[in-house]
Amino acid sequence: MPTPEYEELDVTVTDAVCHVQMDTDAPFNAFTPKMVEELLEVAIRCNDEWPVRAIALTGSENGFCAGADVRTFQGDDPTQLRRVAGVLHEAIRELHAAGVPIVTGVNAVAAGAGFGIAIHGDIVLVSEDARLEFAYQRLGLAADGGTTWILPRLVGLRKAMEIVLLDEPIGPEEAVDLGLASEVVPADDLETRLDEMAHRLASGPTAAFADTRRLLLQSFHNSLPEQLSAEEEAMARAVETDDFTRGVTAFFEKGEPDFQGE
Repeated sequence: MPTPEYEELDVTVTDAVCHVQMDTDAPFNAFTPKMVEELLEVAIRCNDEWPVRAIALTGSENGFCAGADVRTFQGDDPTQLRRVAGVLHEAIRELHAAGVPIVTGVNAVAAGAGFGIAIHGDIVLVSEDARLEFAYQRLGLAADGGTTWILPRLVGLRKAMEIVLLDEPIGPEEAVDLGLASEVVPADDLETRLDEMAHRLASGPTAAFADTRRLLLQSFHNSLPEQLSAEEEAMARAVETDDFTRGVTAFFEKGEPDFQGE
């Protein structure tokens, strides 16, 4: 389907997958005020307007994303950094609210907020050339981009403390071993693998994916009784979907279900 032209994002929607490539002239594809504004618009459209069942996010040849473009903060306005972080946070909230699987393809350095947005993916593919870096402490900054929320959920509090305090680069194999990434992919194959994974998820039971994803995230603060109740409610919603009917029919016919996201 046709999508608007963006200055610092390359966005296409094909076969229910929204492909987003960050592409700016800033060093290492750093977040600029313009890029985060465009990312927020795309996230809102994925949530409210476009027929999207999966999102694929990656960077251009300039890198994945090195966090905020520090050059934009060298001035007399100390609130600029907070404004950029605020817009980025709105974009992350909208992406999560979309309720569809997010696949990130980390093709190079992901640092600062770029590190955070990379590991927010439900599936995180890292190329052999990728490198993850917390990086905030080098500028005397605390973290943003939801990094302090997602990181301990992925690696545990003790390891999260080590990552943020020591700030040592994390290579692709180590990222997988730590649970920060799902799979290491040869650099030349990353784009193809990202597309394959996103389309695989887009062909799944979208409503069931959304509820199961939400259940997993809620489990960190729910009690067991609360989680069991939430699971019952999600199951009740699922059996009302057309995809449930398609899945049951395919099961008894010993075929593959043709889920439509309904």
